[in-house]
Amino acid sequence: MKKEAKVTLEKEEVDEISAQTVEINQGRVEIVEAENVTMNQVSARSIEGNHVEVTQGLALSIDGDRIDLKQAGSFLMRAKDISINQGGAGLIATTKANIQLGGAQIMLAREEIEVEQGGAFFMAANKIKTNKSLAGIMIANSVEGDVKTLFDWRSALAFGLAFGGLTGLAMLLRKK
Repeated sequence: MKKEAKVTLEKEEVDEISAQTVEINQGRVEIVEAENVTMNQVSARSIEGNHVEVTQGLALSIDGDRIDLKQAGSFLMRAKDISINQGGAGLIATTKANIQLGGAQIMLAREEIEVEQGGAFFMAANKIKTNKSLAGIMIANSVEGDVKTLFDWRSALAFGLAFGGLTGLAMLLRKK
């Protein structure tokens, strides 16, 4: 497929796009590969690019250096820098994440996760900064801010012991 300099689509459905810059307004696309991707009210299966911006759209997977979601969602995101404003994701794998009024099921970051009024079931990073946020489980060297967790280390230990004890008991009873 020939890689064009710029592709702009309005209210179209396309299987695959490859270009330096892709701009799509209202439509559906299966696969996008570009240096810069800007999508507004678009659904996509796979997006790959250096800088990806999605506003009011959905994507199954997004890979890039920088990803910005605004009122949008994605199942899987991998990038050096991820920013979500009023959106969500299933899994985030990044170096640095900034989440405002949104969240993800799982957030993994090499350096830092910053969450403002959002949350995740599981967060792991070197440093986590939060404000008015919720997390199921957090693992970090440093945690700053106002966060409510479902499991602190004591409740996680108690849960693990109870679960292990009940599982062991069930296995013993099942063998009889």
